[in-house]
This record gives sequence, C-alpha cells and structure tokens, in this order.
Amino acid sequence: METLLNKLNQLSYNLIERLGNCEMEELVLYMEERDELFAKLQQTTPDRTQVSAFRPLVELILKQDVVIMGRMMELRNNANQEIEKINIGKRSKSMYDTGSYGDESMFFDTKR
Repeated sequence: METLLNKLNQLSYNLIERLGNCEMEELVLYMEERDELFAKLQQTTPDRTQVSAFRPLVELILKQDVVIMGRMMELRNNANQEIEKINIGKRSKSMYDTGSYGDESMFFDTKR
C-alpha cells in the first residue's frame, strides 16, 4: 500500500511540475495511470495503524489533486471558448448561405 501511495504522489508531483505547459493529452495519460493505481489501492485493506500512518500522504495527494483539477478546468474552459468561436462562425456562414436576404437586397450578391 505504501508503494502505491508513493507512486501516486510521485505521479501527481511530476505532473504539477510541468502543469503550466501540459496539454490535455498529458492529463489523459496521467488520469489513466492514476486510475490503475487507484484500482490497485482499492484491492488493499489497510488496518488502523496503516490508515493513521498514511493519512498525511493521502492529504498531500488530495491537495495535489486540487491543483491538477484547476488546470483541467482551465483547459476545459479554453476548449469551450474555441468551440463557441467555431459555432459562431458556422452560424454566420449558414445565415449567409441560406439566402434570406431577399431578391431586393442591394448589398449582397446572389450565390452563383
């Protein structure tokens, strides 16, 4: 159990070191490795002494998770902004393509 927690801590620490420059792909790889470690941790049953001994390490990992989640939210928000820009462009293009200006418009040429 101790080795799994230490691996999880090291994995999180390594990601935090390069968090400002990491992209979504790196976060996906991190989450996959993290899920594997958590699956192994769930198979263990710690006794009371282990729980109290590893509590500070678990709290450190939880603090690291907050920092990582902040970066994930930042990337998600950036992606949503880019998607919205694309959608605005599509709406503008579809308005132009529909030809809803009428035959009397003097400002737009008809599509050939």
